[in-house]
Amino acid sequence: MVDYYDIIELLLLSSLFVRIGLYKWSCKSDFDFKFIDVLFFSIICLVGSVWLRLNIGHEYLYNFFHCSFAIVLPLSVIWKRAVIEKYIIAMLLVALNLYFMNLYFIIISNLLLFIFMAHRIVSFTLKPRYFREKIPVYVSILVFLIFTQLIFLISHIKLEWKNSQLVGYFLFVTQFIYLTTFIIGHVYLRRFIVD
Repeated sequence: MVDYYDIIELLLLSSLFVRIGLYKWSCKSDFDFKFIDVLFFSIICLVGSVWLRLNIGHEYLYNFFHCSFAIVLPLSVIWKRAVIEKYIIAMLLVALNLYFMNLYFIIISNLLLFIFMAHRIVSFTLKPRYFREKIPVYVSILVFLIFTQLIFLISHIKLEWKNSQLVGYFLFVTQFIYLTTFIIGHVYLRRFIVD
């Protein structure tokens, strides 16, 4: 089942970027950069999915998710005008975070990311309909990030999970949430495209 899940995840993420490319070239439309964090979220997930399929450096892949979301998503919103230097700085911060792999920094930065995403969701509820339409995507991303952080925390607790039936349930719920997030991204994609 895990192999099918990985293939489905890769197909969903790849087709999301194919759709964005088709909107850009055929309809002369572009992704609304007010919501660039959603695009970067999808890019990080796609990089992780491709990395998993290449089957190299699993320990770095595992840590890549936990080290990159908390840095890239807030910075992409805070830095309004994106220039190449800012992207290079963000990549360097992620690389340093991966290199030092400080457990406490990752936990605190992810908690701050949850607050940041929750604040964005609440602020969108107070804005016009154009912003309120994006709330389901942000809620699904927040749930995705929370479960990703739970996996990270559980992996650092020294418990015998291998023979536990609880792991199977948790894995199923996690995969369901991940796929649901990517499907919601497809359903709401047109709301993030501007002419």
